[in-house]
This record gives sequence, C-alpha cells and structure tokens, in this order.
Amino acid sequence: MNAPALALDTIQVDVAFYDAAEKAKLMAYPTASVMEELVTKPLEIPKAEFLTYYLFHRIKLGTEDYRNYSSVAKKVHRWLGAIGECIDYENGSVRTPRGATRQLNEVSEHVGEAIGLSVMNRIHGLTEADWTTIPEEQGRNARPSFDFQIASDGIQFVQVETKGSSVTDNHVLSDAVKAQKQESTQRKSNSLP
Repeated sequence: MNAPALALDTIQVDVAFYDAAEKAKLMAYPTASVMEELVTKPLEIPKAEFLTYYLFHRIKLGTEDYRNYSSVAKKVHRWLGAIGECIDYENGSVRTPRGATRQLNEVSEHVGEAIGLSVMNRIHGLTEADWTTIPEEQGRNARPSFDFQIASDGIQFVQVETKGSSVTDNHVLSDAVKAQKQESTQRKSNSLP
C-alpha cells in the first residue's frame, strides 16, 4: 500500500505547551487562540520549508547566496545529501538515523530552528518569512540575544529563541529538554533591558 502523498511532502510536528505556567504566560498574547489551535493536532510543515529553515543559520555568512528565504531555498538541493545522512524521515516525522549512537549537536540545533521558525510562522500568519538572525554580542560582558527576529507580523515586533534536542522518546520531558528550557529562560531574562 502506498503512503499518502501528504506524508511524503510534509513533516508532522506535535506542538505542546511546556507546562501550565508557560501556557498561562502565552495565553496573555493576542495570538493565544492560534496557539491553542496548534496544540490540538499535528502541524504539517512542508519539507521544502523545513529544509530551508534548517539552513537559515547560513544567513549569518552575509553572502548573496544566503540572504533571504528565497535564496536559501535555492540551495537546499546542495545540502540534501549531508542532511540526509543525519536525519531520517519516518512516518511523517524526523528522527536520528537507526544505528547512530548520538546526534550531532549542530543538527539538533538546526532542526530546532527549522521547526521553531515554522511554528512561529503559523502563530503569526506568516509564509516563507524572511526571519533575520539577531547579531550576537561577543566578549565576556556580552548580553545574550535571541536567535531570529522579524520586523513585524503587522501587529507586533517578533523575536524567537529556538532550541533543539535529540532524545530517545520525545513524549517524555527529558533532562535534555529541561536544560534547554532553563537556558532559554535565562537568555530571555538576561536579554531584556
């Protein structure tokens, strides 16, 4: 039996609130109803969008080849082989390849960026958004910053911090995920004026 075409062209992501306290904070935003809807069923992210956002960190290079969504999307075919060695597509989702003893940190990070930007697009009604990387301060006294921003979704200025973690069972709130959440919380509190 052939798999449905949708499963071949998209990646399914289960979106959930971290916990009740984080949900309460998010429900104070004007996008609360959209977020509540997102957690009711798996989000279908087109593979082309996922792969483009997977490579979005390359915008930091500052070259013409990686300047916006469209230019990055044109480069996806060049990177499919390298990405394919680190990610398996199975049952509409992504996973570390069978037999791998661990995932590369940069792969987990960029998968997290890809999914995070795609989810933010749905929350803010954006498509193929040209998120820009937020310049990082360097040095001992550098303040932490978020990863990406978009000037406006038409209503508000939007910044996002993305995280990625490869775990054996993503239905369990693992120590790795808890550590990522703690780092995000610290980054957010330290980046505010």
